[in-house]
Amino acid sequence: MAEQKISEDEFAKRTGFHTEKKDAYLYGNKMPSIEDLIKISKALNVSTDYLLDISKRKRITAEEEMLLQTFNHCNDECKKYLMAKAGVLCLEGILAVAAGEYGKYVNEEKNRFLRVYRRKKSLKK
Repeated sequence: MAEQKISEDEFAKRTGFHTEKKDAYLYGNKMPSIEDLIKISKALNVSTDYLLDISKRKRITAEEEMLLQTFNHCNDECKKYLMAKAGVLCLEGILAVAAGEYGKYVNEEKNRFLRVYRRKKSLKK
């Protein structure tokens, strides 16, 4: 609230908290429920991890949100594969940038992805 110069009244208005609840949270007399923590994070436009001091990042980007949503739609085996592949891709990407071949690397990865996607799609038919 201090970072954004938001008054207690504005905080209460954004969260919908009545005075007693707002005061209990702001003065440390009560821990917010998960639902209220989410309301607070939305009201302040920051992540819940930022509020809990788990992360220094205030929010995630739209790309990160899309990636997380896609990841959450996968089954457990797919998630394990994606985590392993992400580590490899990060390392390969760093090496490609260092070698000045990042553009070529991105195109190769995109083409490889499209080939695999098309192959899986044709197998489903």
